[in-house]
Amino acid sequence: MEVQNRELYLQHMNDEYRRKHYPEGSVFMAHKKAQKGVNAGLNLFIIGVFLAGSVAGLVWSINRVLEFIRDEQEDMLGVGIGICVFFLLLILGFGTLIFVMIKGMGKSVDDWIRIVAKTGGLSEQEVLESARALQEELLSRCPGIDTAGGAVLAE
Repeated sequence: MEVQNRELYLQHMNDEYRRKHYPEGSVFMAHKKAQKGVNAGLNLFIIGVFLAGSVAGLVWSINRVLEFIRDEQEDMLGVGIGICVFFLLLILGFGTLIFVMIKGMGKSVDDWIRIVAKTGGLSEQEVLESARALQEELLSRCPGIDTAGGAVLAE
């Protein structure tokens, strides 16, 4: 397996970058940590607020449609139904996004390795070997990097 933009990646990789982005020495561990970090929780909260606003908008628009029906304003009925559909689509979108984010947070490192292997059409062993090969190449090009703090993958 060949890593895309390897030269560009290794050009910017140094000890400080590695310690900041890969403290455990693993891309998969860094991804797992980012999935459960403060930003992930903040994103869930913000999307939850938008979801709640969309639900409130749907309730409001349904009430407006009912008022149009009660007041016999049939010319406005199409607009009201259109607004209801808009808020319904927002609810579906934000709800799906929250579901996908929570599902991703629950995945382990092994799950991510399986996903990467399946998506790339490789075996899990090939993904592990590629990660180890990249770390070895990184060590050969950047001898000041200390990888004693973590393995390529948590075992």
